Amino acid sequence: MDDTAEEVADPNHEIARAVHVLTTALQEDPDYRRSWQANIAMAFFDEVRRDLIFTNEGSDMSKVTLDRLHGISNRAAEHFLAQICMDPEKPEAKGSFSGIMDQKRRTQVARDVQDERDRQETKWGQQNHDPFKYMAILMEEVGESSQAVIESYNFHFDSWDDEKLKHYREELIQTAAVAQAAVECIDRGHWYRRPEPSGG
Repeated sequence: MDDTAEEVADPNHEIARAVHVLTTALQEDPDYRRSWQANIAMAFFDEVRRDLIFTNEGSDMSKVTLDRLHGISNRAAEHFLAQICMDPEKPEAKGSFSGIMDQKRRTQVARDVQDERDRQETKWGQQNHDPFKYMAILMEEVGESSQAVIESYNFHFDSWDDEKLKHYREELIQTAAVAQAAVECIDRGHWYRRPEPSGG
């Protein structure tokens, strides 16, 4: 057996190579790194929240001692490792940790929606429509998305047009951005409200 075969068969070498691939990706891909950071942070956040709920302390962190915080940190780390080692094909994995790459896709979608929001804001300025008008605008976007998906499908050949599906995706991003704008408007509370009728 040559040295190369021995090297490949060595589990330590396989682990080292896998770690090298992972750390290289973390160094070179900011979105990938951010997805890991977010999942590690959320594992800790979730464990803190569970601990506070279990002890009926709500959001009061003042009673969390260092020893207790150490236990929370260990449980959070174990929770994160359990998620990462979970087989995404198993039923219990559905709805939990679906893989770092799925998180990366979510990050990209969120970025696309935010880019569209920035484009809308640049073009139209801040919009403060009342809820009914915003719902009408949103439904218009939903209608355009519906039209795009119909145009993407060839009913005769029972097939999808990949290029037209890209347009459908663009319409969905615009729809999501309008929905986000409507939420922002509600949170600002600056739209015109009719005065309450005076009594008497």
